[in-house]
Amino acid sequence: KPQILRVLPVEQDMSLAADVHVIVAEDEEMFMELATSGLLSQGLSESRLRPAEDGHQALAHLDDLQQQDPNAKILAFLDIRMPNLDGEETAKAIRGRQEGRPPFLVCCSANVESLSACAPDDLFHMLMPKNFMDS
Repeated sequence: KPQILRVLPVEQDMSLAADVHVIVAEDEEMFMELATSGLLSQGLSESRLRPAEDGHQALAHLDDLQQQDPNAKILAFLDIRMPNLDGEETAKAIRGRQEGRPPFLVCCSANVESLSACAPDDLFHMLMPKNFMDS
């Protein structure tokens, strides 16, 4: 069963993950800014960060990265509720693919109570609430 995580300050240098690409699919500007600035402040290179406003853009980024390198290490944060193509449908599309190394999928939702019920257990590797501003 996927884990529900609480995001804590990172004490280690993320440069150890210098070969990881990160896709952040988020339609709310505030959450996108928090996520991207947080990742960049922890040492993730801007060239490895791919922001997306919906699942279609996330899939386009995935296609681009896997065309460049079929074995690319990819971490994808998918907001569960987005316009056009939501996080659950995006994850299903990714899981249905045969080509390329599968990305590590993190389901993100502002509704913590419904987070564990937002998708089947085998769809996401991890579930993460978006209330990361709480102390």
